[in-house]
Amino acid sequence: MDRWKALFSPRVLKRGKGCYEAGAVKQIMAAGRGVEAVVEGSEDYKVEIEVQDGEMVNMWCSCPYAEDGDYCKHMAAVLYKIEKSNKDDSTDWMDKYYGEKQMLKEVILSLSENEVRDTLLEIAVSNAQIKNYIMIKYTGGITEKQMRCLKREIESIADAHLDCHGFVNEEQAGDYAETIIEFLHDNVRGMMEQGFTAEAFELINAVLLQTEKLAIDHSSGDIMWIGDVCYEYWEDILEQCGKEEKKKMFDWFSDMYAAGEMSNETECHFLDILMNAFGDEDQLRQTLAILDEKIEQAQGQSDCRGSCCDDCTFETKILRRLDIMGDLLYTELERLEYRRRYWNFASVRRGQMEVYQRNGRIEEEIELLEESKKLDEKLPGLVEEYSRKLIELYHDMGKMNEYKKELIFYIFNCKPRQLDYVDKLKEMCSKEEWEDYREKILASESGEAIRHELMNKESLHERLLEEILKEGDAYQLDKYEEVFKDRFPEQMRDGYIQYVERQVEHTANRVRYMELIRYLKKIENYPDGEEKAKEIVAEWKEKYRRRFALMGELRKAKL
Repeated sequence: MDRWKALFSPRVLKRGKGCYEAGAVKQIMAAGRGVEAVVEGSEDYKVEIEVQDGEMVNMWCSCPYAEDGDYCKHMAAVLYKIEKSNKDDSTDWMDKYYGEKQMLKEVILSLSENEVRDTLLEIAVSNAQIKNYIMIKYTGGITEKQMRCLKREIESIADAHLDCHGFVNEEQAGDYAETIIEFLHDNVRGMMEQGFTAEAFELINAVLLQTEKLAIDHSSGDIMWIGDVCYEYWEDILEQCGKEEKKKMFDWFSDMYAAGEMSNETECHFLDILMNAFGDEDQLRQTLAILDEKIEQAQGQSDCRGSCCDDCTFETKILRRLDIMGDLLYTELERLEYRRRYWNFASVRRGQMEVYQRNGRIEEEIELLEESKKLDEKLPGLVEEYSRKLIELYHDMGKMNEYKKELIFYIFNCKPRQLDYVDKLKEMCSKEEWEDYREKILASESGEAIRHELMNKESLHERLLEEILKEGDAYQLDKYEEVFKDRFPEQMRDGYIQYVERQVEHTANRVRYMELIRYLKKIENYPDGEEKAKEIVAEWKEKYRRRFALMGELRKAKL
């Protein structure tokens, strides 16, 4: 089990060692084909490690970080403990820990009821997580004092991750996210199990607001994880809570979203909740009104009717507004009129294309695709998307003249990377017409990515070889070697010779020297190649005798 550390990132390994050294691995025992352990955090996490022939083959942990299959600090902590135990004790560690569990069980069973209660009380008083768990699970309600204690714990978690400048750096951001999410799981789940949905909602919001006001490095994406977890809990709470409670929660989300003081990611979560969890017509209309205010504000700050708005979320607001109009059963004409206000956004037009496609209005879809090609002419990826769709529609409709015309547009304007559309055009042309188009494609900038493949497919091998030799690209020679080697052996040999002679002048890397020697071996397989290769080697040994790496590789290759 000595190679396990390579499975963990340095950051996780460091934190796992910290857990182990802090004594967080509280219980470990043999189980099945491996070991089970409990690691203390904001809650107790169960770790399972499967061992086969003395090697770790699989691991699992109940913590949120490991949900997607990632190796977490709790796993590392257990492995550190096992490693230390193996060094300190020759006893088989599985037998040892199984024996420890049995011993602990015997001790606990020997205690009286009062002794167990006194011990549990002593532990809970000194451990805030255990205290919170007991108070939430076994009391008839949550007092204001308990809530204040929980909120102070949220502040303490934040304070523990601040540097001397009051900033949470990238490394600490990940640890902060994991710790605060553990805190949520530890407390919110218990609250919801007991039906304390309002308190759970208040606690989640306290976590979110604390995170929002922190000066924190977002580059790792860990902070977005907190928002995602809050969103999942909100959904669960809104499904569980009563009507009046849900109305209060709607008012909170509405006020927070309208205030606009959150990050873009959090505002998106608020809008998603308002749209998806509150389907009442009056609530949707309230959300629509707030959204209209935000759209108007954004337009006042910059020209957001264009396709290059400074507010990167503006386009999303437009699309969400259209979704709400659909939920409120606005007519298709009303939605089209609204779309027309923001017609320069490709996604807005794409929504109208979907309407036309859904309703079988193909002519109108084609008209909009043609219009979009002009509106987005400076965005080649979109133009390619529209052209591909037009090719498909024209073909399906049997409009072969338009189909051929669009193929030509695509080939000469969209820089194709494969020959599929070129082959389709060839099928539509006479021999003479195709040869004319072929030469235009080979001469065009748009056809640059497919030039070699087209020449090869059209059996223009002499032209292809001449072009590759002119470019001096040995990798392209390799690609078409099977085509060229029997018909043009001398040209191929000389092409490889030119390549190695040119490359050796600028190479000072052992890996590159190995590559050049591979090409020398290749040269030997061509007419007079062995003699030519020997001449090159002799020249290099004279000219580059002080390049010890090159000389060493030549000796290894016996050249």
